Amino acid sequence: MSCGTAMWYWGSNLDFGPASWLDTLVAPVISSALGVALMTWLPLVIEGSLVISLLLPQRLRWWAMGAGLLFHLSIALMMGLWSFALAMSGGILVLCLPLGSTIQFRTARGSHAAPSASVQGTEAEDLDQHADRSAAAHVPADRPDDHSPTTDALSLKENKEELI
Repeated sequence: MSCGTAMWYWGSNLDFGPASWLDTLVAPVISSALGVALMTWLPLVIEGSLVISLLLPQRLRWWAMGAGLLFHLSIALMMGLWSFALAMSGGILVLCLPLGSTIQFRTARGSHAAPSASVQGTEAEDLDQHADRSAAAHVPADRPDDHSPTTDALSLKENKEELI
């Protein structure tokens, strides 16, 4: 087998190749050298990006996650490997979602619509946002909300002078 022809062998195989309804789309792609090269090497690039995704910033992880999910969905459609695609999609979600995030399914009250997924932030982010709002509500208007050592020392000095 020559380098870069793995998908050509799959597409040409009558037993394991594409379904008859999909063969009309796959045949032109595997008949060109560029199509065969893309179908062979693009999955390696996608899987390679998933391998290094933990080292990437989150904004690039979103792209790797989308490419990986789309790729595994195409495996399910083209090869009929639905259980493999679903298992890999679950793994990709665990790998690429931010640490501590959750996926929650929400439905409108009283309707029987299909749930839509939403990603929630981490507990630490939620606590930080809550703390920022509550801290701003308790800061007196005449005192700056900067709690640096300098402003804290100044406020201690002012309080000490008031006591004397």
